[in-house]
Amino acid sequence: MLPFVEVAAKGYAPVSRSWSSVICAYLCPGSLRAFTISVLVLGAFLYILTVQARRIVNMMLVTLAPPRKAVLSDALLVLGGDRAREAAALTLLKDGHLLLSPSAMVIISSGALSHEDITALGLSTDHVIFDRRAVDTVTNFVTTGPLFREHRVRQVMVATSDYHARRGIAVARIVLGSFRMRVVPLVIASSEKMRQERGETRGRVIRDCLRAWLWVWAGLDLSSVTVWLHPTRQPRTI
Repeated sequence: MLPFVEVAAKGYAPVSRSWSSVICAYLCPGSLRAFTISVLVLGAFLYILTVQARRIVNMMLVTLAPPRKAVLSDALLVLGGDRAREAAALTLLKDGHLLLSPSAMVIISSGALSHEDITALGLSTDHVIFDRRAVDTVTNFVTTGPLFREHRVRQVMVATSDYHARRGIAVARIVLGSFRMRVVPLVIASSEKMRQERGETRGRVIRDCLRAWLWVWAGLDLSSVTVWLHPTRQPRTI
């Protein structure tokens, strides 16, 4: 008897049977679905490692770095949503009460003040950037972070109201920290009525911090959900 016939007669064909079983398994609908999901999960994981890892490392370096002495900030970011807070922050800027470098960037993120309002406060609009792309607290920093990076900003002074400071500064440190930028809070006092009407809950703070982490890890800010829930909030160009 020929050798290959003897092998077949004795039932030796493990390699052929194993390969055929593997092929059949992956051709089955259930296994094919599982294989596809595995590939997608692996691809997402590799994306996080290759694209987002630098942001995560930068944020950790900024967070774990020892505190430094007071230095001049390279930029002032005024969060919109409250005309009084915007005017108060810009008034402090005009009066020279802020620790800012002479060439510091000044950005109002989706603010309510117009060019005429800025001029009425005694400031030149030539040095103020009106960025209207943000639709919520998270996108206040997601939209301005790359702009700060282009100008090599290392420390950002973030102006916001006292009732919004806990959430706003927490999100700022996550998002801007991923660009290896330090955050200096500028807390503007608000009226008792405003604090009662717009008081922050712990749930909102946790929600936006999770969204900020999602952006750092996966590049998703979920701004489309905000626009869907609040149709009047529409991002605009700078």
